[in-house]
Amino acid sequence: MFQKILILADNYKLIDFLLRYTPHVFPFSEYHVLSTIDFGYDIISVTPYVEDTLEDSAVRAMLHCASVLEEAGIDSRKTIKKGNFQAIVDKYVRENEIDLVAIETYIDEEKKKSHFSEHLEGLFRAVKIPILFMDRPTDLKKPESVCILYSGTGYSEEAASLGMRLSKWLGASCTILYVGRLKSSQVYPHLERKAEKIGARVEIDFVGHTSARELAEIIGSHDLFVTSRGGQSWKDRVIMAIKRLPLKNIEIGAIMYAPIPTILVGQTPGASHGY
Repeated sequence: MFQKILILADNYKLIDFLLRYTPHVFPFSEYHVLSTIDFGYDIISVTPYVEDTLEDSAVRAMLHCASVLEEAGIDSRKTIKKGNFQAIVDKYVRENEIDLVAIETYIDEEKKKSHFSEHLEGLFRAVKIPILFMDRPTDLKKPESVCILYSGTGYSEEAASLGMRLSKWLGASCTILYVGRLKSSQVYPHLERKAEKIGARVEIDFVGHTSARELAEIIGSHDLFVTSRGGQSWKDRVIMAIKRLPLKNIEIGAIMYAPIPTILVGQTPGASHGY
């Protein structure tokens, strides 16, 4: 499905679940592990001791990620880069023709709400290819059901296309949750034709959900969630600077509350990134 997958190394314990889950779902991909040393957040305070500590941490994170992948029979390409995190990842993705970036994120159990790290939010702006993230452990199994959030925008069209192709590749069922304003008669034939062309088994939900928590419950009954993270036109960038993501509030809420592994799809030409 994805020919080349980039794992972004971290020392956080959740990375182990991501490292075991991703090759289990995509066992035939070429794996890259990238560890970054980013001093940009507070360059003035970076003493030689701090620099050595961060470099040592980056090396340990990379080696740990590589060893967990080796347990799954994956021989990964290992790289350490120093500089701005977003710029490094963007350049690495382009130069190595990466199809999917995989990263863990975190969850605040008290507030019951995911909080994207600064690095992950930066990836929304820097990287155009799909991003897979997890914010909690999950069962180590191939997804049997895929859930797609569709709003009718051009960016959600990309998400729908990838989600359908992914469900076909996995042999999984596929549910599309529609949260746009068009009538079902305007949307259903289009999505049905798209699914038929791809060869995916699709069920379309037109209930008209208005609560992100309600959507999250439905999404949680599936194994993998695919949705848009918006695009990167000049207008989107202005909106993104204010709201982080050029999406509707309900779409943002669904992403933040979704309790399963999630793939965020950007403004990506479908034929050029492995799907």
